[in-house]
Amino acid sequence: ARQLYGEAIERATTLSPTGPHLAWTEIEASRIEVRLGDAARGLPLVDAGIAGLRNTDQSWSWHRAVGTAVRGELLSVLGRHAEAVSALDEARRQMRAADLPPLDQQSAVEALDQMLEHAKAGRPVPLSL
Repeated sequence: ARQLYGEAIERATTLSPTGPHLAWTEIEASRIEVRLGDAARGLPLVDAGIAGLRNTDQSWSWHRAVGTAVRGELLSVLGRHAEAVSALDEARRQMRAADLPPLDQQSAVEALDQMLEHAKAGRPVPLSL
């Protein structure tokens, strides 16, 4: 799995070294690291992805919110629950501002609410977005 996402990051870097596709690939790679049991290795990936999406236009608003939520998930898995709550609160704010159809936005915000409940209770956040 690491080899595959490494190849995907390399390809995205070749096509657009500063583009949002590379950033999204880094966010997805961070989720793979959680599934491989190495959330600490995923944190720099998600942080790089979030940074890469910071200045994108509104069409990437959902991606920014998901990236921030993934950061919250990773922090939760690492036992950094206060930071996870902060990231998930920010993801919720971003999701509310995202350019989404109302029902999609509502279901995403509801998922973030559940994730926040877990983080506030000091439980690992389920990977759900």
